[in-house]
Amino acid sequence: MTRKPRARTALRVLRAHLNFAEISGGLLHHASERQTAEEAGVSRTTLRAVYETVLKPQGWLRRLRVGHGREGSTWYLGDGSASGHGAPVLPSHFALVNGRVLGASSADGSGETEDEVPIPVVAH
Repeated sequence: MTRKPRARTALRVLRAHLNFAEISGGLLHHASERQTAEEAGVSRTTLRAVYETVLKPQGWLRRLRVGHGREGSTWYLGDGSASGHGAPVLPSHFALVNGRVLGASSADGSGETEDEVPIPVVAH
């Protein structure tokens, strides 16, 4: 009997993807199944169940390209809208300008901004 993933487990997987996205500097990021499962502290079987029953259907994650071998899949953090057609919800330190995500001034007061990150166009 297969159990339905709990919200807490889905949140742990989403947090793992948020960590990977933060490291990559934008909503578009790369992550393998193995490293995501390890980061979230779940099995790969549980990870797959969370992807298929919670995070992908509810619009939190979109897999843009499946990884092979040592290359992780390419993921995009969504806004949690099941339709996936809305504009991404951005953290307050990001701004959407002409289809690009721009970082706000750095927290250290240097005035430097983060690099631009293109938002992929995904056909539904």
